[in-house]
Parts: sequence; structure tokens; C-alpha cells
Amino acid sequence: MPTSLSKQTLPIGACPISIREAVIGETDRDWLPEPDPALIALLEEQAHRRPQPLRAFDQVHMNIEDAARHIDVLAHWTEGKRVLFMGDSDGIALGLVTSAHRGLVPSPSSVTVCDFDDRVLRFIESGARAFGCTVPLKVQRYNVFDPLPPDMQAGFDFFHTNPPYGMYNAGRSITAFIERCIAGIRPRGEGIVVLGNDPRREWTVHVLRAVLSYLVKHGVTPTRILQRVHRYVLDDDPELESGFVYCRMASRRAVVSENLPLPDSYIESFYGRESIRVPAFIDEFGVPVYSTGPCSL
Repeated sequence: MPTSLSKQTLPIGACPISIREAVIGETDRDWLPEPDPALIALLEEQAHRRPQPLRAFDQVHMNIEDAARHIDVLAHWTEGKRVLFMGDSDGIALGLVTSAHRGLVPSPSSVTVCDFDDRVLRFIESGARAFGCTVPLKVQRYNVFDPLPPDMQAGFDFFHTNPPYGMYNAGRSITAFIERCIAGIRPRGEGIVVLGNDPRREWTVHVLRAVLSYLVKHGVTPTRILQRVHRYVLDDDPELESGFVYCRMASRRAVVSENLPLPDSYIESFYGRESIRVPAFIDEFGVPVYSTGPCSL
């Protein structure tokens, strides 16, 4: 079993994983570092403060041990970088900045979290204060259906997103989040897309192909692909696992909807089998708010 990356010297952009042919019965979870008990304890403490997920909007919480592994790897890729989280109901951003503050993992230079759920944003802010975090942290209410604010465009070195998995929309919900991430990243920036990647579920294979095609068309090179890395507290398919795609922008390209709202067609099955109205944001009580105009906290 590999030791924690926090105990190793890891070159920027390096990873203890090589791309290989996917095999249905195999998982890449054990290729990641053994989770640090101190990091797991920190995440468990924070999980008690985390708002309950709203399944109607495809919020599902990641297994704590898998989140710890994920943060350990993510921290080495984001060391000294300006990081943009596009959505974060799992609390990965809070886990990253607080574990970096405690010296458990390397530290990013700053973290900005965009989410349309006020409960998530307040959880991150209050959690950072409660744990005395000194890593620069900003939260902003933002909905991917809106244009990315001009002051956020091309302002980050690294992005992280774990969007709705697109089972019923051919991955369109994933590419919507990716498009906003690309708009926020500088030339030759990097990022991680967490998505359903479980060969035991044929639909995840089709979605992965669609996402990889989208990335390449938008000047982004997928360099590492992992399958079956994360488990979730998921009621309708508890065995489903996700993986992630690590990617790098070779050059800056125009993003079609960088300064435009997403097309109305994206609403179809955005969060699941049924098409539902997409709220502008979720208020602090977990109530969807439907309105028009930009979403700013």
C-alpha cells in the first residue's frame, strides 16, 4: 500500500499513477495514498457541521476516507497555486485549507469556492474560522447557468469540480461546469474533474467519452484518468463509484458561453432523470430561490 503523499517529495504535476487500460473489476482507489488518520479525524469533525445534501439537485457526500485520499493528492497538485472550486457540497475545499493550515498537506496560495447553495458557502466560511485557518479563502454565490463574472476570468492556476454526473443528459451537466472552470483558468493551467467512472456502469463509460471529447475540443489535455476512486452515501445506487480526470490547458481558447448564460436546452435532465426548474440559488434554510439576474453573494 502506498504511503501518504504528505510524507513524500512529489514534483509539481507528478502522480503515483500511470494511465492503463480500464478493467471492469479493478479499482484505482488503492493506488492513492493511505489516508492520514489525522486528516480523516479532521474531516469527520467537519462532517458534523456540513449541511444535509439536497438530492433533488444531485448533492451527494463522498466517503470520508476517500475524501482524505483525494485531498492528499489534490494538495500536492495545488501547492502554491490559486485554486478555483466550481461547486463543493462535499467540503473538499474546507478540508484542503484546514489540513494545510495544520501542516498535514502542502498549502495552496489561495482558494475560491463558487456554489449556488448558501448553506455550503456558510459552512465553508464558518468552518475556516472555527479551525483558525490562515490560508486565504473566498466564497462566492455563483450558478453555472450565469456568465462567469469578469473579475474571475483567467484568474486561477488550478480548478476542481465535482458536478452532477450527467447520466440522463450525456454528460452535459459535467461539461457545463467544466466550461466555467476553463473560463476561470489562466493559460496552461491545470485541473481535476471528478465524474462517475465505474466500468460496471456502462453509462459512465459513455459520459467519460463525451467529457474527454469536450476537453480536447476546448484545448484541454486529459493526462491522467482514474476509475472507481470515490465512494458515496448514495441511496439509489450505493455501489456507484467515481474517478477523476486530471487535465492541463495547453493554450488559451475562447469558451463559447464564457460571457453568456447556458442555453435553455441544458436544463433538460440537468440534475437527474426528471427535468426540474433550476433555481438561481439555495438559501441558508435549504429553500430554492427562483429569480433572474446574476448570482452574487
